[in-house]
Formats: sequence, C-alpha cells, structure tokens
Amino acid sequence: MAARKSGWEKLGEARGAEDGARESWVSAYDANAGSIRTIFPRNRKRQDLYFEDFRDKTVAESDDDGEPKPPTQ
Repeated sequence: MAARKSGWEKLGEARGAEDGARESWVSAYDANAGSIRTIFPRNRKRQDLYFEDFRDKTVAESDDDGEPKPPTQ
C-alpha cells in the first residue's frame, strides 16, 4: 500500500513537472513568434521561415497503423 501511494505521488510530481515545462516552452515560443512578427511586419512568408510545421509529413501520410505508406509508382 505504501509503495502504491509513493508511486502515485511520484506520478503527480512528474506530471506537474511536465506541465510546467510545457507551459514554459509555449510561453517562450509565443514570445519568439511575437518578436519575429515585430521584426518582419506584414511579411508572413519571411515570418514563417523561422518556424517549422508541427506535423511530421511522414505521420500525416501514414497508414492507420502509423507506418509510412510505401511509395506509389
């Protein structure tokens, strides 16, 4: 019983640390995006050069099992 309680406590701490790290990353990303928009106003193409797409193209073009589709001929 004590081991289970300890495990749940560690899980809670790990999730809290993950949430904090995610929040810090999103905040920094947003600040960087704002700075780039300020440096290159009204130039969306130039702004987009500094950020990669979030989706991996191989995942987006995969089968239902997550494996990339074989090339078509």
